[in-house]
Amino acid sequence: MRNCKSTLLGALVCLFAVIAVPCKVLASGIQVLNTTVTTNSDKKTAQVKFTVTWDHSWRISSEATGPKNWDAAWVFIKFREVPNEDWYHGYLATGTGVKHKVPDNADYKVGTSPANINGKDVNPGVGAFIYRKTDGNGNFTAQDVELEWDYEANGLTGGEQVEVCVLATEMVYVPEGAFYAGDFSSTGRLINYTSTAPAFINAETTPSHMRSYFSESYKSWTGAGAGVGDDFDYYTGRNLDANYPKGYAGFYCMKHEITQGEYVLFLNKVSVAVKNAGTYFPNKAEARHGIVKNGGTGTTPASYDLKNAGDAFRACNFLSAKDVLAYLDWAGLRPMTELEYEKACRGTLAVPSAPNNTQYAWGSISINNALGLSNEGMNNEAPSNVEANCAVGKVGSDSKVTAVLSGPIRSGGFATPVSSRTKAGATYWGIMEMSGNLWERCVGLGNATGRTFIGNHGNGEIGPGVNPDLPGTWPNINGTGLGFRGGSFEDHPDRARISDRLKANDTDASRQDSYGGRGVRTAP
Repeated sequence: MRNCKSTLLGALVCLFAVIAVPCKVLASGIQVLNTTVTTNSDKKTAQVKFTVTWDHSWRISSEATGPKNWDAAWVFIKFREVPNEDWYHGYLATGTGVKHKVPDNADYKVGTSPANINGKDVNPGVGAFIYRKTDGNGNFTAQDVELEWDYEANGLTGGEQVEVCVLATEMVYVPEGAFYAGDFSSTGRLINYTSTAPAFINAETTPSHMRSYFSESYKSWTGAGAGVGDDFDYYTGRNLDANYPKGYAGFYCMKHEITQGEYVLFLNKVSVAVKNAGTYFPNKAEARHGIVKNGGTGTTPASYDLKNAGDAFRACNFLSAKDVLAYLDWAGLRPMTELEYEKACRGTLAVPSAPNNTQYAWGSISINNALGLSNEGMNNEAPSNVEANCAVGKVGSDSKVTAVLSGPIRSGGFATPVSSRTKAGATYWGIMEMSGNLWERCVGLGNATGRTFIGNHGNGEIGPGVNPDLPGTWPNINGTGLGFRGGSFEDHPDRARISDRLKANDTDASRQDSYGGRGVRTAP
């Protein structure tokens, strides 16, 4: 087979049969290069071969040098039959005798999701985590990775002309382990059943334990000004589904908020009906949003692009509840829960006593707000005040909050190759912009719909309809079951605190300039 043309952000294209087709370049911090596809002798599967590389990678095995975790690339496949413009998810082979391969410096795990293929309920591979095999940090390249594509499961015979895209996004592993939810002061914070101290989460699936620490203790402190809208309070508790992701089990979290470059790829790799209808297109030209729609009349498929190349690196705002849920389903991910949000920020550390407990994601009560931008709109965009580690609103003398920046900053814009956790604005595990920049939509605890979520993952297919075909138990597209955590570039700095829950039950499903998205996946 002929090599595909190299592109950035993993949008690599080649034809399954005989023709190589170039695709548009969209830039980000992760690249998938040199994709080829070779049919296996069984005439049912094919080897999709590529190289994946990204900067600022790490793996730490000893807690003496930092949190014991690593980052990874979540890699998945999309394809279309030429000349058809409808894109589908490519399922990976699972079970014994699979032919997935990685180089000696890498390791991998395949993630599966339930799907109905040709009328049968199955559990195919929807993507793979690829990560360092040994300790290290800096640029990482996994060369000549091979994923076995089960194209027969996708209804193909092997004789078709097929265009294939390998897509990748950076993820961070949050290991299994106990943690604290809540603090001693934040609005709407979660507390222990027997006191107003933070709740201690030290198990995931044992219902008897959950009753002891959670089922009767998922309380929010409803003191003056709380107003978080929970259906429980200091006196009344609610039960969680035993399978609700409580944060104790290991999971992967997107290192950055969904970028505009990643969202453009999503808009372009769906059905023609969805593309032409603009179902998930924010259609905004403000607050640093740079996605535009081209064409889409009659039988001509629409295409989506960015006004400027540098827009690809910026966190994507104006995402509705439907947009975020559809994107996560399409990528084989899922929404995070409130408890996973706190675990991803605080890690395993105990909560300090007041007044040092109202911490931000970087583990401090101090915050340095961005006052402007350097290299604005470029792939190295950064805050103009070098000490900045967050993008939140400014509180005036009359307590009125105003935005300092006109929109979200570049994802990872506060970090440098040598910056500390505090300077980078990074969480305990190395996840970026969990405080400020754009609001994080999380599955809530404060209403019955959120509490029935069991953490099932997207299977890569959202369907051609006006609304996405979402997995069961997910919050709905009207926002029921979802809420917001982490604040944004135009909100009060208090909203960026780890345990602040003022908007934890805000079901606003609309597109706003401060609404973004991020996904997780339970560790395989």
